[in-house]
Amino acid sequence: MSMEIGKGGGSSVNINASWLFLSLMYLVQGIPLGLAAGSVSYLLKSSMTYAEVAIFSFATWPYALKLFWSPVVDGFYWAKLGRRRSWILPVQILIGLTMVYISQWIDCYLPGEECSTQGPRPEAPGIRFITLWFFILVLLSATQDIALDGWALELLPESDRHLASTAQTMGLTGGFFLSFSVLLSLSSRAFVNEWLPFLEGPPVTISGYIRYAGIAAIIMSVFVLLVPESPPKEELDVVDVYKKLVSVVAARKDLLLVLLVHKLGFVANDAASSLLLLERGFRREDFALTTMLDFPVQLIVGIIVTRWSKKRNPVQPWVIGQLMRLALCFIMNLFIYYAVGRTSGLEAFFPLVVSLSILTSVAGTVMFIAQGAFFAVISDSAIGGSYQTLLNTVRESGNKSTDMACFE
Repeated sequence: MSMEIGKGGGSSVNINASWLFLSLMYLVQGIPLGLAAGSVSYLLKSSMTYAEVAIFSFATWPYALKLFWSPVVDGFYWAKLGRRRSWILPVQILIGLTMVYISQWIDCYLPGEECSTQGPRPEAPGIRFITLWFFILVLLSATQDIALDGWALELLPESDRHLASTAQTMGLTGGFFLSFSVLLSLSSRAFVNEWLPFLEGPPVTISGYIRYAGIAAIIMSVFVLLVPESPPKEELDVVDVYKKLVSVVAARKDLLLVLLVHKLGFVANDAASSLLLLERGFRREDFALTTMLDFPVQLIVGIIVTRWSKKRNPVQPWVIGQLMRLALCFIMNLFIYYAVGRTSGLEAFFPLVVSLSILTSVAGTVMFIAQGAFFAVISDSAIGGSYQTLLNTVRESGNKSTDMACFE
């Protein structure tokens, strides 16, 4: 029996079912990203040089490079299975299997984690080995993202396409939250002893979480088969998709330039502020707690911005979020300037750091949802995956290139 998703035009029941399905799929997709850009990256930073931090940042680059193979995802598929399911189903199974494999050895190479293998801790294979496997994991997640972005435009009525951005934001944020804040906190003995003293020790390990998340991803792939998929309205092969994508670049060159440079005003703050605060005595558990407090705020903001984007031009909340981030960046930089050279007395400023972090995340959520809603509204569903990938890739390219330059 197939699920009642994507049927019946714009009925509220089918729209809500489609939104829920997309949110769950984005949740699964956000877990690998939360590991590579969140918990694993954060744990490794305490024992890496800035140069090694830059090397590991390559693990998240597939999201900035997925444009190169997005027309293949849009134009090459098995018609009997469906254009989107032909990619989402096998890729999600591979994501699950890759996480299960990584879980077999990851604890042994993270500082402060107990190695789950028998015998002494094996010699670390080097940052390049770890980066390679997380690069593969994020590569699979990025490929799934192309197909899922395109499918979202087909599952939702044109008048409700802005909901695709909300599903993406809520799902990715939820996956990132689980893989970063929850995992980092509940696997930390210091956090559990301070905030959950009734527990004898950390209830989860990094490897255990990754293993069960991989199994859950494989199980979730069953639901992909239950969702009906309509044949594409326009038959395009890979070459046709590339040609149409070139025409989009010519038509949207001004927008692409804005996406490429919009982060320049706060790149240094985003990339290095947490590292500088760690050097001044703030603990990683404090930052994990901050993110846990931040998650429900992001959910509320996501709902508000979704309604705002439907009633108004999504560009307006995007601009307001940009101005908010610039102002908050200035305040955080003033505090860091004050903190440099001080080794005590900074604990009193923890509420300020928490507040600035939450407000910065709110501004980022406003920008992300507004951008996504705008992308969904202007995208051509015939090349929906590639069209949105083009816009997202340019945005991520700007993010990653400025991050790397900051650590040089």
